[in-house]
Amino acid sequence: MFISHENRKSYVIGADQICICKGKVYSKPKTKKKAIEQLSELNGKTHKLVSAFSICYDNHVVCNHVEEVKLKMRKLSKKSLKDYVELDLPLSSCGSYRFEVNGKYLFSEVKGNTSTILGLPILPLLNILFKKKIITYV
Repeated sequence: MFISHENRKSYVIGADQICICKGKVYSKPKTKKKAIEQLSELNGKTHKLVSAFSICYDNHVVCNHVEEVKLKMRKLSKKSLKDYVELDLPLSSCGSYRFEVNGKYLFSEVKGNTSTILGLPILPLLNILFKKKIITYV
């Protein structure tokens, strides 16, 4: 809301994401060690990523949207997980993987919209922006 307060006559979009497996929330690991720990816990399991966005205008929330996707991680060796972390350095990615780079190879199945995995459900966002006439075709 601070940014919307500072930019009252502008639309402001904020988005964030969490990773959840068996009731546990996985945040951004920040260290390689923590990333390997998180990936080890997700290894061979299905988890979900939940992405959400809000649109604000004139310091008021115009709308919110939440979307989730389920991902099944392959069963990988500890060495493969360590090698992956060295390759993509997913230290600022919840769940400890960067799907858009090499992280997609960690998974055997994905149910849902891949833009949700990337942190912003782009089609629902565009649909809302068009519906509310915030954006239009040229």
